[in-house]
Amino acid sequence: MLDPEKILIGKLTKASPGLSLVLPRTRYEQAFLLLDEESRKSAVFIDGHYDFGSFEYDENSDWAGVIIPNVRIELDEASVFDPSEAHPPLGAVVREGETLNIVASMQDRRIGNGRTRIVLKSGLPRCPDHYAAAFSKWQVVIGENDNKQVLKQVVIDRQE
Repeated sequence: MLDPEKILIGKLTKASPGLSLVLPRTRYEQAFLLLDEESRKSAVFIDGHYDFGSFEYDENSDWAGVIIPNVRIELDEASVFDPSEAHPPLGAVVREGETLNIVASMQDRRIGNGRTRIVLKSGLPRCPDHYAAAFSKWQVVIGENDNKQVLKQVVIDRQE
């Protein structure tokens, strides 16, 4: 159950700074993660037709839904793998440097389609250079301890 005082309904521009989950209201909308930072506003679809596609949004974006701000990502330690042994598949979450990133596809009018890593969280304790870990199973949560609620679970097929 969602606390009605802690959700927003509307366009992406209503999102608070930080990481938010957007849930669909209709069969034409899709779930995605929003990262609202001063320098960049990014969205990554986490299910549906555009699975792990990403885009940058601005004031003109028509995407909307139920916005749940201040979510966190939790990683399943049993799904860890070394991203240097194989390219992480779309949707994998990678911990490297001082960041937690999601592997997403992007479409750029100038360079076409490609893969990118969207920063989900920065300012983490620094990993040594050339060391990283990727995870194929993760979840979006809100709250802490007894009040923690799992909002979305994601399992990636590593055989992409």
